[in-house]
Amino acid sequence: MAVDQTVEIETYFGESRQRISRETVLIAVICCCLAILLRVVALGTKELFGDEFFALDYATGDRPNLFREIFHGHLPLYYEILRGWTKLFGASHDWILRIPSALFGVAAWVAFFFYAFRYLRGLAFVIALVVFALNPTAVAVSNEASSFALLTLWVVLSNYFCVRALDEGGRREWTLWAIASVGGFLTHPFFWFLLLAQFVFGLLRPRKTPRGFIILSATGIFLIIAALVGGVLYAQFRMVGVRPDAPSLADLARGLVAMTLGNFPRYAYGDRVFVRSLLYLLVLTALVFSWIYYRKREAEAEALPENVVWVDETQDVVGKWTRLSLASFLMYQWVTFVVPAFCIMCVGGFASGMYLRPEYFLVCLPSVTILVAAGIDGAPGRVGTIALSVLFVIIMSYYNLAALTDTGYGVKKAFRKMASKTFSPAEDVFLVVVPSGLERSLQRYNPGIPTEMIHSRDLTQPDQINGLLERLVEKRERVFVLYHDDFRRIGKSDRSLVREWFGLRKNIFETDDKWTLSPPEKTELRIYKRIDPTKSPPKDE
Repeated sequence: MAVDQTVEIETYFGESRQRISRETVLIAVICCCLAILLRVVALGTKELFGDEFFALDYATGDRPNLFREIFHGHLPLYYEILRGWTKLFGASHDWILRIPSALFGVAAWVAFFFYAFRYLRGLAFVIALVVFALNPTAVAVSNEASSFALLTLWVVLSNYFCVRALDEGGRREWTLWAIASVGGFLTHPFFWFLLLAQFVFGLLRPRKTPRGFIILSATGIFLIIAALVGGVLYAQFRMVGVRPDAPSLADLARGLVAMTLGNFPRYAYGDRVFVRSLLYLLVLTALVFSWIYYRKREAEAEALPENVVWVDETQDVVGKWTRLSLASFLMYQWVTFVVPAFCIMCVGGFASGMYLRPEYFLVCLPSVTILVAAGIDGAPGRVGTIALSVLFVIIMSYYNLAALTDTGYGVKKAFRKMASKTFSPAEDVFLVVVPSGLERSLQRYNPGIPTEMIHSRDLTQPDQINGLLERLVEKRERVFVLYHDDFRRIGKSDRSLVREWFGLRKNIFETDDKWTLSPPEKTELRIYKRIDPTKSPPKDE
């Protein structure tokens, strides 16, 4: 007697039940556990870093000028949520500040599960779940106090309900899409580019798009473009250091690949051409296979007679569509991938010096995930599918490990090392070489150790550095030095005058211990111990 190995699962707010195998259910449960684990395991291990200090200031201090903060990617919704959170639970520990992001990150994966379950099938469904659960950028932003985890949640929900509304119609679907879109609109300015892409998609299919959404799309496109042009003009004339610059396709490609596979510019192999080329080729291959699959489905859709209900029982898609088809569903993914990515590149072009960070492209994450899953599933032969899947999992796992073990600037780790070495303010001195960028970390994590700052302007004057260091280390038994990106161009070579100063006095100071705190931030802690405590450093002739 045959045993039914399928179970029924009802989609979120769905009317019809869909049957999937027990193996698929098991994989979904494993992916869910993995997604939760990755998004909570490192909440307290990394010190506050970069933009997290803005979140801390907003949550615990006065509200800033919100209009000017728009140009820095700060909109109020997430920060107001965090402000309420800190009033309830405080902000004494880093992990407390990051709990809302972890919750939003897990919720984003759950929302993506329902999205993928409703519109994908078989291997493509499984691959999409794994890729989204393992995505290093989504994992990283879930372990930091920033708005990007909440942004990811709104992006998934907006895409899901937009597709449902365009396909099925109904007041409930349009209302849910509007709620998700308003939430995203108030979370990050780059969400506006997703709305722009949805409006473009609606206008590309005028015969199948409801008339109300066509009017909304035309109006929305005009307003978003007007807001962007106005913002660019305001930034150029009212904000210092902003000027038009040529948009870079290389920056765009780097950001998209880093968002998909991991932040390789920050971690290992970022400067190795072969490995970087391999990462680019891997993502490009998956997208090419996905495009080929889309073109095949588009040809099938065009061959159908008018007003025929689309029924597709292929391996990777739910069987019935109303206004959309498998081809138009894939077209939606391409539009919501290409349009936001292009707009982000243009914004980077108008803001000179703006680095296109991987998290900026999270507005493309659901679409890229589905396209990559379709591309891997559509790879020629089972061997090709397995090879692409294994490579994606290995590479994303590596960059997840790198992101979860990232120490930030390493300042918190430095003070722990100093405590283990029993730093004595009476006998030792603590120097920070180039504190620029470390000020907030030093302020938050310093347990009260007196700190001497050596600024970058001092590192280009050999005569001045000699007198400065002689004064600071006089009658000190040990010198704790926190180096931070301390090499400077002097003449024809990069030099660190502080390192050279200690190197020329090896008969007086020996290196007692050293630790690399953060390779990406170029921070290192060294302890120099005086060989003869009774002898002061000799003055240069």
